[in-house]
Amino acid sequence: MDDFNIILCIDFVVKSKVRIFFHYNNLIIYRGD
Repeated sequence: MDDFNIILCIDFVVKSKVRIFFHYNNLIIYRGD
């Protein structure tokens, strides 16, 4: 059960970082135009 929670936690963190990265990327691209 602990291993499953760790995997869920890592998955959540990775998705959050990816979402933030793309969000800032879109802001920079939008401001660039």
